[in-house]
Amino acid sequence: MVLAFAVTGPWATYRYIPGTTLLIPVALGIVLTATLGISVAAKIQPAAKWPVVLFFLFCGLILASVTWTLHREVWFQLAAWWLICFVLFFGTLQFVQNERRLIGLAIACALGALITLPLLSQDTYLYFAPEDRRFTVSGHNANHTGYVLAAAAFLILATLRLVGMPGIARTGLWMSVLLIAAELIMLGTRGAQIAAVLSLVSYFVAPRIEPHWRFAGATILAVAAVLVPLGVLSPLLAWVDTLSSRGTGDLSGRFPLWADALVWIGKSPVVGIGPGSFPTVSQLGMEAHNQILNVLLTAGWLGLILFSALAVSIVVSIVHHKGDVGSILCLMLACFYLPIMSSGHADLIAPMWLALGFTICLAEVSLSADFESKGTPTQN
Repeated sequence: MVLAFAVTGPWATYRYIPGTTLLIPVALGIVLTATLGISVAAKIQPAAKWPVVLFFLFCGLILASVTWTLHREVWFQLAAWWLICFVLFFGTLQFVQNERRLIGLAIACALGALITLPLLSQDTYLYFAPEDRRFTVSGHNANHTGYVLAAAAFLILATLRLVGMPGIARTGLWMSVLLIAAELIMLGTRGAQIAAVLSLVSYFVAPRIEPHWRFAGATILAVAAVLVPLGVLSPLLAWVDTLSSRGTGDLSGRFPLWADALVWIGKSPVVGIGPGSFPTVSQLGMEAHNQILNVLLTAGWLGLILFSALAVSIVVSIVHHKGDVGSILCLMLACFYLPIMSSGHADLIAPMWLALGFTICLAEVSLSADFESKGTPTQN
């Protein structure tokens, strides 16, 4: 986990790797994903099988898109990145079997996040330039670091809220505050900054409000996330953008980017145009920077239906297993995930998929009597 967060960040310019060189890694990734997924499905509790089944179907759809993608070489590059995300999702479910491993995973995420900070301060990393067949140096992907820091803070806070151990609560809170402070001071990734702050706020506020208000808050955030790419909230987002040091009035070009994405979604609405194809046809040459649009572009409405069903099944699973605490975790997940989902390509960021897998683990892990006796999440 430390390596996944610390290493994949500096190498986030995966597009510079020639797609043909990724044939073997993609094949190995498919085998590893299938192996982990089958292993997880065989031992996971029956009530949480639906998220795993839906995720399997989503994986299969992404891989099947090689038959209709507009740009096959780019497909191999994006498939390699998708498989990293898939392996982390299934690997999380495979690893977390008890509360001690749950805490261990949260700590590993925090370590991985902290390792990314020195890399960011150097502002350099290596990438492979196909035009001259050598490695060269470029600027560090600060956005990826922002997602990693926000994910680590969320995982720690969610673990503390579930396990409720007074002995580690203070240390965990300070670690989360440190990660969020680094997010706000060193980075300009606005969606990740909002997600990190909302995660901390929801940690304290959610236990103090009634369950129906928690679900109402999560629903409002979900509806807002759907309205964002349609342009309904653009005036509000433009005003929020003016508050940022990176403000451009259109979220760094996202408004015209989203409009262009909707045009291409209309050209292949059912199955999309394949992973990574949109930057090759868009005049702006970038991903859509919105997870709903990215999934629609990658796998069409079929992919979005599967992804939405996956998200709903995760929420249902955690609320069903954990009751009142589950509604708290549901609001915390919405506060963390939806801001990043609305403004970035979270579907290609490994920490986002790890967070979804981690949330299933929160539902699956049965706390032992030793942990239950040390406090409840609502007393933390």
